[in-house]
Amino acid sequence: MTQLTPQEQAQATASRQRHLTLGIPAPVRDRRLPLTPEAAAIISEYGIEVRIQQGAGVFVNYPDNRYAAAGARLTDRTETLDCDIVVSVEAPSAEDAAHLRRGATLLTLEPQVDNAAALKALLERRICAISMRQIRDSEARHPFSDILGEIAGRAAVTMAATRLAEVDADTTVGKGILIGGIAGIVPCEAVIIGSGIAARAAASTALGLGATVRLFDDDTYGLRAAMDAAGGRLICSAMQPHVLQNAIAMADVIILTPTAMPYIISAASMSAAKRGVLVYDITDYDMCPLATMDTVDLADTERPHTRPHDTICFRNLSAVVPRTTAMALSNALISLLPDLVDTRGVNSIASLRNGIQRAVYTCMGHVTNADLAHSMSRQYIDIALLGRLS
Repeated sequence: MTQLTPQEQAQATASRQRHLTLGIPAPVRDRRLPLTPEAAAIISEYGIEVRIQQGAGVFVNYPDNRYAAAGARLTDRTETLDCDIVVSVEAPSAEDAAHLRRGATLLTLEPQVDNAAALKALLERRICAISMRQIRDSEARHPFSDILGEIAGRAAVTMAATRLAEVDADTTVGKGILIGGIAGIVPCEAVIIGSGIAARAAASTALGLGATVRLFDDDTYGLRAAMDAAGGRLICSAMQPHVLQNAIAMADVIILTPTAMPYIISAASMSAAKRGVLVYDITDYDMCPLATMDTVDLADTERPHTRPHDTICFRNLSAVVPRTTAMALSNALISLLPDLVDTRGVNSIASLRNGIQRAVYTCMGHVTNADLAHSMSRQYIDIALLGRLS
């Protein structure tokens, strides 16, 4: 008798979940995709029908037949949007939002929309929109944001090493040098702002290539942890203006990562920087901390990735390695599914744990993210209050 009980529960759960659908529309302006064929197969085993737009895997080098073999259903964009759960790396457009199933759950990277019309459509269709970057686990960590930061930190140094070795007289890209130097030649210097996961990933990669790495943050505990993790090979300092400006003047690579408090690197500090210094912004701030610098979004498929300027700030580094990013996002998504797929429904506020609730930015026709509400001149309602009223 005791052997049959878990079998009956598992069968009942599968029966309740089998009707659920999960849609993956192809990114329009982004190179990243949140689902691999392997992840599609695992999700299908939950009894969830996976729908993916034809050609969605082009930038991550996954052909349609890989998804089909994994049990996913290849279809058009409209059908992928008409699902119980829709996962996209991009902010929803007004057209896409209008095609979402009423009461569906939408997962996007950021708590953003294309415009006011897109937000209006989300509210009218009572979409439960969740920012993956803002989701927290039971230990208050951000699994999606942290893994993207780690990828971006490593990708920034890898990209910098490649660009330093190149020589292009027309665009002043590269110097024809190794980032780590050799015997008799000093290595390049990398300045990294921050001491979190992204900063440590960048520092570890740069040290592995032989660069001299200077880490700046006002969080002395974070600096101490980063120094210990690197075996004492990092040069760490608080963000004292004079010390930071001197470091920037010597830097070949500057990497900006999140800190507890947002920061701005002044134009005066950057005026002393070397010509052609490589700058990578992997913060999650709306604007690059180097506000006066031209930026290039590496995730954007509609803009060129190089321009003929001396200094450019590159953003969205995880898009440089979209297949690695797809695998990482898939791992995080699979871990999240049991919390989303609840017997009370995917759009039940009461069924969402607090770490997910706090990532919801629209729900039941209300804006539940204060920054989004302010930017769109909409009324904000706290998700906890909304949960008690529902």
